[in-house]
Amino acid sequence: MERRTQAEASWKKKLAAEKAEQKQASKSYEEELADVKKTEAELAEAANNLRKYRRAPHVDDNGGVYNVPDDRNGVGPLYSHATVALILVWVAMTVC
Repeated sequence: MERRTQAEASWKKKLAAEKAEQKQASKSYEEELADVKKTEAELAEAANNLRKYRRAPHVDDNGGVYNVPDDRNGVGPLYSHATVALILVWVAMTVC
């Protein structure tokens, strides 16, 4: 009989320890879940803020937010200057 009461007391003690451990784990889980929800809300707010910069004039024609030089503005003047120089040389040669 005494052996049975000792075993019962041991099981009750173990059960109480496991309940306390489960309560602590549940509390930790709730805190982590609250932190995740807060972070998700901050991320959604940041995404909304970013969307206003993903529109013209902040975005190029390809949808990027980086500067890509326009071919007409970068290379065109170089060719036109070379063409004018060749015409001037040709005119100078024909006049002489």
